Amino acid sequence: IITSNNSPNIIYAGSGRPDINEGMLDYETKSFGVFKSTDYGNTWYQCKNKGLENTRLYIQSLVIHPSNSNFIYIATYDGGVYYSKDGGDNFINCSSGIPVKNITSLAIHPIYPNILFAGTNTSGIYKTIDSGNTWFPSKKGMDQEASIRSIAIDPIDPNIIYAADWRTGVYISYDCGNSWKLINNGLTTRAVNYLAVSNDGSVLYAATEGEGVFVLPLRKTKDIYFSAETENHKINLYWSPFPGEKYKKYKIYKMENNQKNLLIELEGTVNNYVDENVENYNIYQYQIIGIDENGREYLSDIIKVEPQYNGANIDGLRDKYEWPDIPIYKDPSNDNEFFNIDIKNVYGFTFNEYLYLMVDFYKFDNNGIFDIQIDINYDNYSDYHGGFPFISSGQYSTGWWDETKNPRELISAVGCYIIKNDIIEAKIPLSWIENKTNFNLFIEFIFGDDKTGWKVIDKTPWLNIKPLEITPWHLIYPKPPKNILLTQSSANSILIKWLPSEKGTYDIKGYYIYKETSIDGEFLYPINFIPITICEYEDRNIENGKTYYYKIRAEDIDGNMSDFSEAAEICVKYLEIEDKKSPEIIVNLPDKVYTEILNINGKVKDDISGVKYLKINNSLVEILINGYFTYLLNLKIGENEINFECGDNKGNITKISYKIIYIKRIKIILQINNKIIYIDDKPVEIDTPPLLIEGRTYLPIRYIAEPIGAKVLWDGSEKKVTIILKSNIIELWIGKNIAKVNGYNTYIDVNNSKVAPMIINGRTMLPIRFVAENLGCYVEWDGKDNKITIIYSEGG
Repeated sequence: IITSNNSPNIIYAGSGRPDINEGMLDYETKSFGVFKSTDYGNTWYQCKNKGLENTRLYIQSLVIHPSNSNFIYIATYDGGVYYSKDGGDNFINCSSGIPVKNITSLAIHPIYPNILFAGTNTSGIYKTIDSGNTWFPSKKGMDQEASIRSIAIDPIDPNIIYAADWRTGVYISYDCGNSWKLINNGLTTRAVNYLAVSNDGSVLYAATEGEGVFVLPLRKTKDIYFSAETENHKINLYWSPFPGEKYKKYKIYKMENNQKNLLIELEGTVNNYVDENVENYNIYQYQIIGIDENGREYLSDIIKVEPQYNGANIDGLRDKYEWPDIPIYKDPSNDNEFFNIDIKNVYGFTFNEYLYLMVDFYKFDNNGIFDIQIDINYDNYSDYHGGFPFISSGQYSTGWWDETKNPRELISAVGCYIIKNDIIEAKIPLSWIENKTNFNLFIEFIFGDDKTGWKVIDKTPWLNIKPLEITPWHLIYPKPPKNILLTQSSANSILIKWLPSEKGTYDIKGYYIYKETSIDGEFLYPINFIPITICEYEDRNIENGKTYYYKIRAEDIDGNMSDFSEAAEICVKYLEIEDKKSPEIIVNLPDKVYTEILNINGKVKDDISGVKYLKINNSLVEILINGYFTYLLNLKIGENEINFECGDNKGNITKISYKIIYIKRIKIILQINNKIIYIDDKPVEIDTPPLLIEGRTYLPIRYIAEPIGAKVLWDGSEKKVTIILKSNIIELWIGKNIAKVNGYNTYIDVNNSKVAPMIINGRTMLPIRFVAENLGCYVEWDGKDNKITIIYSEGG
């Protein structure tokens, strides 16, 4: 599911496979593919999905162009990458250069949307810089057959890219995908399914298979004071570091039209900047990053600023907002023109102990300050005013009232807050209107100052607030869990049980478990989250002789948290137990692999005495939390034997062995009339491109032979080419359609006698398919793109 940045009411969703959707979609009516909502997800419709007929309509990832909500890209399970420029009705395949069909993830550059990244299930990451017309490998430093489940782009510095490989963990690229390296510190498993970066760029979240969500701090935040002042067509920015902080340079970012762009880079001695490239009445957002001597980045808050006119320009405002015949109020004291404010709507609602009044109006700024008077009574009578200064920067201010008046009959709001350009929110304690179920209010707008006095320039009629709208509504938080029971279930585990929490306003979602080694601990970070259906948890991360304290909090489906439960205490004791059961080794290895380095992921467990050690091919392996392990093993070409040995604390040992064949695979991709060929996804320039002659592909054969280890010999007297690869010997003669393969005469092409070696522009050109297949290669022809793929496998 993806939401449009520039039109948040627009949401796209992609369906999964028919066999795993369990009733979410109707298989019989083929309700699969891309779906769309234009009303924030309240209603959905199926896009036409034209162009996806040859796929299973299994959509694995979607991205939206940052400035065009109708321009989307999708990653499919069996069809590659597609794009649509009409909101999902018509799709066009754009997978040229990606050798596999199973695309698992997509990411689009937020500033340069012509740059995209595509993660594959078995071939790592590919990148495009031309909006998907051509793709090239982006996996230097990463497992060449990585299974990329998620790609995330840093919102602060889009040159930083994160990628999750289900087998090896999390990669980071600092150069927009040109190179990668692993960042797995703190992960207890390498099976990472999803990545997300917080909006302020301070945290990377990694969702794992069975181990929960991990957090990696990326940047410190809010270490810089940042503020702004507005003038006519200007925004003055000011900043200063927190005491003790010092920065070598600053980067100021400006956000407009859903784009975040670097505005300017300044030296660390500068503390202000004036942005004059602004329009009045538009909202701009800014953020500043401080960079220290070590290159670490520190962020400010994001601030919103709206430059406005200092003086009223009525004609200009009429033109800007297309309002004809605005009534004008004439102030007789100073001959200045002022004008009425048109109120669009007033409505109220209650939340907890307050009534909130929302006043939606057209506002103007001028040389004075507007003051908003909100009068409330029960009998259509009012002689009491509560004032709220209207401050254009949107500051909060408290109201005031005259205690000599009659506050029992007329209530005034305590303050207002400008939440948008044209909406004011007033907050009134319900205790002020206690036992009152129906009342009226009107709102006045006055102009002036304390010296010249204040004059009413606009007023609403009496507005009735209905009883239903002021019925007090109270949020009830869930109760904390009770009766927490701790038992030592084994020598290395504690079983925690509790009674379900009593729900509040909303249903219970689940429970957070907290642990400390002191009753005075802060209990800040939970060790796990348990769904509502389970009221127990087994903690295996314990040490003999230590005392642990546990607290639990309930969370409801709206995100409201209960108070902490009472702390439960337990001291871990060494248990003398009888253990005759050997530990269990859980690992799943393939029979064949095509990479030299095998990434082994698995789990060991012993529920009685606990696991003591694990060895792979006699090398000790680190065991992570909950028994998980990962190990990288170099393989030799051909058959490899992998021996596992695991022992528990009672001397029981389990041994298992696997045999895996490492097939060294070399892949060569050529295209007719193209001097760039790809050898194992790396581009190589050749001096003579492949040619299509008599319906067959010709090329100087050394570009095929040498990468796979074959020798090429030339005999000028016989005009003969000899190719030798291990025990295979192929002999071909210029102009002859018969060759020798291991001493036997063989037709080069039984269907076309004209296919024979030839010399073109001084280069010896041989038919590729005949040579490659007789050297033991697999050859595939793509007539659509005029490409030929040659795969040579050794060891299998």
